[in-house]
Amino acid sequence: MTPLLEIRPAKTRDIPRILPLWEALAEFHGDLDPALAVERGAAREYAEFLQETIERPDTCVMLGLDDDRAVAFALGRIQLLPLPFRARRRGWIQDVFTLPERRRQGIGRRVVERLLAWFDAHRVTLIELTVAVGNPDAVRFWERLGFRTYMYRMKRSAGG
Repeated sequence: MTPLLEIRPAKTRDIPRILPLWEALAEFHGDLDPALAVERGAAREYAEFLQETIERPDTCVMLGLDDDRAVAFALGRIQLLPLPFRARRRGWIQDVFTLPERRRQGIGRRVVERLLAWFDAHRVTLIELTVAVGNPDAVRFWERLGFRTYMYRMKRSAGG
């Protein structure tokens, strides 16, 4: 196992390193379920999204680098919910990906733990995410990190 040399918050200059990871994540999810498939040109739109958000104080992208090569990333955001909720300030983990050849080495866990520490530093006490039903490895990953199912998200395609 090659040790992960660096985990750090990503900056705008890192967007070209993140995009191949995101594209692999998008392809993987598209193969799991057509509802998760992205359109052509989606990487360009994701790059624009990152350009607008990556260095905002309510967003954190943790980047895992091995010998200056991006091998994992995790994107989290802080959301402020409407007043009726007791836990108004919530974290949302939007995207997490580790290169397949680098999985089961603790890299994804370390990147996410750094993201969770960022949430802690920003006084976020409730963190949410979604996991594709067809991805049991991801479900186990998140459960090992202390996440529990508390809601089900359902879908219905046009025509039933």
